[in-house]
Amino acid sequence: MKFENEELEEFRIMPGDLLICEGGGQGAALSGMTNQRKFIFQKAIHRARPLKGILAEYLQICLATDSKLGRLDKYFTGASIRRYLTGDKLSRYLLASPSTNEQHRVVAKVDQLMALCNALKSQTEAFSNK
Repeated sequence: MKFENEELEEFRIMPGDLLICEGGGQGAALSGMTNQRKFIFQKAIHRARPLKGILAEYLQICLATDSKLGRLDKYFTGASIRRYLTGDKLSRYLLASPSTNEQHRVVAKVDQLMALCNALKSQTEAFSNK
């Protein structure tokens, strides 16, 4: 897809932005890949710029947790099957806003536990392949 010059700023990704899937993997979010200077997104992706005091990584964890627990369901459009997470609905998403230090602790703990889960998964797969 080719972008016009006037569209580049609208679709540019900045450090700290979070990319959120609109459909398919509803609520799936990516962060940490926004340190590239000229990264641009297009349709079916929402760019979130968390408010000051909210870490993108913390928002990502909240979205993933709420998606798995079904708490994001009310934000999706679609009659019988969840289809899309519109920008308007996403803008109404509410989350707890602990201090930045607490958010850092949450992110660090989740990273630590995910590393442990991945290590256990690797060990289980290695044991299963013997």
